[in-house]
Amino acid sequence: KRGGEPVLGVIYDVSMDELFVAEFGCGVTLNGKVINPRVLKENLLINLEWFGAPKYEEVVTKLKKDGLRGRIAGSGVLALCYGCIGRGDGTILVDNKPWDIAPGMVFAMELGYIIKQFSGKDVDLSIHSQNIIAAPREIFDKLIQMLQ
Repeated sequence: KRGGEPVLGVIYDVSMDELFVAEFGCGVTLNGKVINPRVLKENLLINLEWFGAPKYEEVVTKLKKDGLRGRIAGSGVLALCYGCIGRGDGTILVDNKPWDIAPGMVFAMELGYIIKQFSGKDVDLSIHSQNIIAAPREIFDKLIQMLQ
């Protein structure tokens, strides 16, 4: 950690045989190739996780109302990673644990994404479970307004 924030995120997606690595100050790679995601402003796809959380249906309802599409990755850490590397346009994690959030935080920070709690406060890895948003500024502002 550096100032309470993680400095290295390594995520291996067994089902796709993909290795994602993000290191503070060094960027993000997928199987050794540098990733530079695109940022869309319409027809947005938001990666979601966690289906069993009490607030999940509320979040999905708000996304639909605003015309946003959602996709469940099946893993909080993969949802966060996918949302940062361009396999989606942002991520909403509902009631996720620090071990799902910490590795993906490095991806978000390295790619210039904003990552905050629904309240707008910084992510706090000492909290057992929290709701977070990670997205580029243009999308983040829309998502946080929608969820507050």
